[in-house]
Amino acid sequence: MRTNQFLSIALSFIIAAIFALKYFDAKAARARAKLGSYETIVSPNKEYKIRSYYISSGDPMILLFQIFDRGDNLIAEYTRNAWPGAAFNAWICEAGPCTAYIFETGDAEPIRLPPTWLDRLLAKIP
Repeated sequence: MRTNQFLSIALSFIIAAIFALKYFDAKAARARAKLGSYETIVSPNKEYKIRSYYISSGDPMILLFQIFDRGDNLIAEYTRNAWPGAAFNAWICEAGPCTAYIFETGDAEPIRLPPTWLDRLLAKIP
């Protein structure tokens, strides 16, 4: 019985630590993004808008992507590494709504659209 309590407490602590690390990383990225300019990329069907910020230079550069819906509501945030000259971007929109945004740098998976409930929740946390 005590082993189960210990395991549940340990698991709760680990989950809380992961969310805390993600929160503080996102908060630091937002603070760095406010210092620089951004580029706005609109989906072909105008359903989504992405603001991309360069939040650190170097090799690799770090980018923050903020995804907004039609009403300019922030619905997700992602960070990606980018190497100068190695990136391209594209929308995946097959006869209808867009399902992904690709910012390909060789190490990142596409940004899935619409964002998951967890991505929406994390974007709302200040």
